[in-house]
Amino acid sequence: LVLSALAKAVRTRQSRFVSLPPELAWHVAGYIPKPPAVASALGQRSATLWSAEGLRQLRGHEGGVTDLRFSPTGEWLVTTGADATAIVWDARSGRALRTLGGQHRRSAVLFEAAVFPDGDRVATLGSDARAVIWSVAGGRALRRLDLRSVGDKHRIARVFPSGDRLLTGMSLSRGDPAIIWRVADGAVLHRLQQPQGAIRFLELSPCGEKVLTVSFAEGMFVWNAVSGELERHLEFSDRRFDGTAISRSGALVA
Repeated sequence: LVLSALAKAVRTRQSRFVSLPPELAWHVAGYIPKPPAVASALGQRSATLWSAEGLRQLRGHEGGVTDLRFSPTGEWLVTTGADATAIVWDARSGRALRTLGGQHRRSAVLFEAAVFPDGDRVATLGSDARAVIWSVAGGRALRRLDLRSVGDKHRIARVFPSGDRLLTGMSLSRGDPAIIWRVADGAVLHRLQQPQGAIRFLELSPCGEKVLTVSFAEGMFVWNAVSGELERHLEFSDRRFDGTAISRSGALVA
């Protein structure tokens, strides 16, 4: 019923926001207003795309779909899977444009994708402790980052609005830092090291000036993304949450 409501909202253009119950909210991966479209995945080997043209199944992964991201223009979307590949799809027709593979280990699960603001590049993050930056048009790897040198398997990737830096983090290992990388040469610019506790959540402000990391035991840490310095520590101890948000200016966090 929830997914049918999403499809109806897209077809009729009656709504740009759909509220989902908590147990389903994580399944909806993306929405674009022009042309209106919604994509979702339920952990199966296919994803579902709703648009004004109707419903389409995006089939191509040999493992469960783990993440979905639209391009800035809404012309294409990318899915990542438990089969160590990412697939780029046409957002109108649902046709597979190209498969991004061969750079992650075959046994790797790709946790998520991050789309660059220029719409020409995608970063994938895998359980093999690798991050790969791809050319969408050419389908080739532009750079591979070895995360083993900075900690455990990172599970979140964020691209800076400038497109020149990549933020990775969230590890199950206690004490592993979040990392700000320079895309051009793969150099580590900053290690955001919490005093204690594993980083359980990670977010980049839309302006690209602040980074928010969260530890269940220690609270929230607000970092200066330019200098890498810790600016503020908001203390609390609460395991009853599963998300974070930071305002466009970076002045407000939740």
